[in-house]
Amino acid sequence: MRSTAAERLARVAVRRPRAVLGVALLLAVLAAPLALRLRLDTNLVDLLPRGTPAADTFARFTSAFSSEQVLVVLLEAGDRARLFLAAESAAAALREEPALRGEVAEVRYRISARSAELLRDHVLDLLDDAELDELGRRLAPEALSARARRLRGLLSAPGGSSLA
Repeated sequence: MRSTAAERLARVAVRRPRAVLGVALLLAVLAAPLALRLRLDTNLVDLLPRGTPAADTFARFTSAFSSEQVLVVLLEAGDRARLFLAAESAAAALREEPALRGEVAEVRYRISARSAELLRDHVLDLLDDAELDELGRRLAPEALSARARRLRGLLSAPGGSSLA
């Protein structure tokens, strides 16, 4: 009967255990420099693709709220009814997600005063680079002066007193 490779290896290990242990130790020493070069990165921000607006916004948000164990999802819709339907659907999906069972303490989809204050205080962290550039353009002294002139012109126009 023919012996398999596993059987031959087992016979060698039984006959010469010190030699097998020496070979295993030598392989471990040779592999040590390679193992030391391995870096395990479990930071979610570092695992996302770089350069995408969503990943960049998430990175800024995570750095601002790193101590919080809260996931904030902002939904946008042109129609208020569609927005509520989307929020209810997203909340239901999060509650029922099998991978999140036991992990999600609560799902709220109507913003509270406290949440609004939190967003107000950190709204700049939620803007992507293009939005920050646009905000910088709108807040430039020349742009603010032009806006103030326009508003003064509207107030001094006929019917402007109703705007005041």
